[in-house]
Amino acid sequence: MGGPALIDGQNVRSTDNFLIAPTTIDGLVHRSAEHYYQYAKFDQSGGGDVLKHCQGIVTVENAGSAWGMGQSRRYPLISNFEERKAGLMYRAVRAKFEQHPELAAELLATQGPVRAAASTADWQRTNSLILERVRHELRRMPPPLDAEQWAALVRLTGGADAWTDADAREEGCGGTCEQCAWAVRRRSRKNSSCQLSCPNTVER
Repeated sequence: MGGPALIDGQNVRSTDNFLIAPTTIDGLVHRSAEHYYQYAKFDQSGGGDVLKHCQGIVTVENAGSAWGMGQSRRYPLISNFEERKAGLMYRAVRAKFEQHPELAAELLATQGPVRAAASTADWQRTNSLILERVRHELRRMPPPLDAEQWAALVRLTGGADAWTDADAREEGCGGTCEQCAWAVRRRSRKNSSCQLSCPNTVER
């Protein structure tokens, strides 16, 4: 379910899968990571009513409604859904951060362990792992884990193929969207607060 992750003792807003941050995947704009996940879980190869259902998920206004529509079992799920579902969410989350640079900056400003919002089934653990992986990858540096640990993390979050070359080529908002602007304002307020509360220092 939705809600921000807890990192370094703070709720980090950008980590919420229900956050409305339009993200393009396979040429289609999804309002949130949750919108994409619920859209992608259905097998659309048969066309017909399932396509209409998935289009409804794309266009529904909020992520909670997208989640609700995704619970329908009137339509078939993709093959091996249970094995592939973590990869679908990882793809959505990474695409969100890649395309919204100020949201990425908010995540990259964190250092500690990630505790995702409480959710159904094992999603709290899975979402925590996804955010750990995405944070490492956004840093464009070798992850601070040994090779075996990193391989396990990648495997548990969809594998190396869950992120594609086409995903990497998608253009982002350039930091100009509403959510990025909010993140900038929040960071500015936080810095101002720190300057007011921190003791003055004298250069020597």
